[in-house]
Amino acid sequence: MAAMKKYPFSLDEPLLWFDKNCPWTIRDSLEGTAILGDMGSGKTTGSGATIAKAFLKAGYGGLVMCKKVDEVDTWLRYARETGRQDQVLIVHPQQPFRFNFLQYQFSRAGEGAGYVDNAVQLFVNLIENRREGSGQQERGSVFWVDGAKDLIRHSMQALILADEEISMDNLRRVIRGLPYAGEGGKPAFPDGSFLDTILKASINRYEQDWDVESIANNTPREVAMYFWNEFARPGANRQSAGILSTFTGMAQPFMNGPVKELFCTETNFIPEFSRKGAIIILNLALDEWEDIGRTSQLCFKYIWQKAILRRQGLPPGEVPVFLWADEAANFMTTADKSFQEASRSSWCATVFLTQNINNYYAAFSINPEPNANALLAGLGTKIFHRNGDQKTNQWASETIARAIQIRMSGGDNDSRSYSEGQNWGTNSGYNSGVGGSSSNGGRSSGSNIGFSRTDGTSRGWSQQMDYQVQPETFTRLSAVGNIQAIIFKSGARFEPLGLPYTGVTFKQR
Repeated sequence: MAAMKKYPFSLDEPLLWFDKNCPWTIRDSLEGTAILGDMGSGKTTGSGATIAKAFLKAGYGGLVMCKKVDEVDTWLRYARETGRQDQVLIVHPQQPFRFNFLQYQFSRAGEGAGYVDNAVQLFVNLIENRREGSGQQERGSVFWVDGAKDLIRHSMQALILADEEISMDNLRRVIRGLPYAGEGGKPAFPDGSFLDTILKASINRYEQDWDVESIANNTPREVAMYFWNEFARPGANRQSAGILSTFTGMAQPFMNGPVKELFCTETNFIPEFSRKGAIIILNLALDEWEDIGRTSQLCFKYIWQKAILRRQGLPPGEVPVFLWADEAANFMTTADKSFQEASRSSWCATVFLTQNINNYYAAFSINPEPNANALLAGLGTKIFHRNGDQKTNQWASETIARAIQIRMSGGDNDSRSYSEGQNWGTNSGYNSGVGGSSSNGGRSSGSNIGFSRTDGTSRGWSQQMDYQVQPETFTRLSAVGNIQAIIFKSGARFEPLGLPYTGVTFKQR
């Protein structure tokens, strides 16, 4: 067998040059990237297109989430321009690619495959990722969710023991054939019950016997006993109805329509294909497919993330991968934070694009700001395009941080004064005494004028802690032709001052 080729580039291979002396490397890309900017700011056609093509040129595989209808065409153009068109895999009902997630869980590589409990947890996690706010259930609903998980677990075990395929269709057949309390409280099955058939088959494989009264503690009979106790005992109708209702609500998106067709029928591709260089595009744009598109994409994204984290380092024959989500807030779950914390060692580069930070806050129904900020903190490169949102611009300035700034103070003064005055008066007097008398009189007048002027200039400097980039700066960035952005990368030393941020201009693509 020929030796598998090793990926030719190291972690320090430059992908882009935001600054002539400070390259953006594969290592930097693996720390994650957040791109924010107004509608029409150039985040997709500027920095987004530049980074996407850099990934493709470097041989990355990846997963592309689609919010807008034209995204698949955009990525097909990127692939043609970089010579990667033969490695594009488009997931769409009119395309041939199918992925049965339950079958995959039992057949995939790795030590955790084949375990029923792991398959049940995967199924439940898919539901929780699809439905935001699942953590805000009423207290009573936890009982029904736990009951539904038990039903899924034992249904899968019954299928495995009877050598039947684990599929959504077979799970539904099991549920439709559940036992009930018959006449006199005796357990009974509906006519033609699939569950009755496979339970008998599994027990007969082990004991060649079917006797409800003598059920023992071996595995096939334990599974059978679960169904009798939970659904066929007298008075169980109300409880079983609640469990069935919960299961139906959880499984409904996977029981019919495009979600079932794409992810619950057969398997001819798996998430690990991207680790070999495939560019998987989930062409189920939310603008067209709405909730069906979101359910499908979140389902596959969660399983894809698990598949990426199962590798450590870069084995021979494998390549770095990227997770790409434009209008990313539409695809956010609390699992993304955990994924980002661990994905660097699995050689995965996450790129999330959105208009403003409020979109991230709105994506999380529980603790929105802490969850959003924790996710964004894990994305090492942040690219800010033109933005008119005050909260986003304030957050961007805070992210770049404050530093000591030299501020000049001073001024000129010019003061003038003028005064003018007059004085006048008369006086008279008469004196008498022995020997004579006298009189005198007089008049006096005068005026005075005064003028003064002073000039002065003062200059001074002071040190103040202030934003290195003021919030209003982000409102003035160009968004047409030459698209301007401010890039922040903790630890980077951009020229000319060696600061961790710099202004960059992208050609619109």
